[in-house]
Amino acid sequence: MSKPGGFAPTLPSRDAGWGTLGRVKVAAVQGGAQALPIRRRRWLGIGASLAATGACAGWPAVLQAQSAGSAEPDYRVSRQDVDSLPDIGLVTMQRRRTSLARELDTDDPLWLNFVFTTCSTTCSMQTAVLAALQGRLRREARRARFLSLTIDPDGDTPEQLSAFAARFGIQGPAWQFCTGRFDDLLLSQRAFDVYRGSKAAHPPVVLLRASRRAPWWRIAGFPTPENLHAVLAAQLRSA
Repeated sequence: MSKPGGFAPTLPSRDAGWGTLGRVKVAAVQGGAQALPIRRRRWLGIGASLAATGACAGWPAVLQAQSAGSAEPDYRVSRQDVDSLPDIGLVTMQRRRTSLARELDTDDPLWLNFVFTTCSTTCSMQTAVLAALQGRLRREARRARFLSLTIDPDGDTPEQLSAFAARFGIQGPAWQFCTGRFDDLLLSQRAFDVYRGSKAAHPPVVLLRASRRAPWWRIAGFPTPENLHAVLAAQLRSA
């Protein structure tokens, strides 16, 4: 995986709610993923366990354990410049034809990531983290959209994507998994700077846009659901 760069918010040791998140401070961090080996190994180990079981009924508990395992942020937040997005066609996990522009056409906060369903570590854990975040936002009655694009369209059919989403209890129109043509999806990876030559080398990155006219932000590394919740809250407060 590539060395993530940028910044990491210094967060309170426990989530204090949306009202205090304006105090999040941003500090420069050096060293990348290699500077944080212990929690990274724990994070990937949990992902491997989820993939090995083939079912994720127990992931809320392991995510809690992961969150409690380290008080130090294990991720980087930086501005993601996107000059232009390719006008590409997509196919949803329900076999509905759509486009990247249509899926991004929302004023709700939008989370975007890149996965492949046979990934035994990062993709499973990242999906579990985002699913936990989605559940929390629903409990708070806060709107958000999620979009996952496969980087393995030859293997990830709509049926495969649907089965992968079901493992994490993901359903409904607020989160869509999409496939498409390999060359088109490669353009989307390049646009968000997540292409590293092969699917196995793709970096652990989640992208966030707080609103239609807001900039994209890149969260690289191994955040918890609470970390992502704090990043979103900070962006909404600064909007």
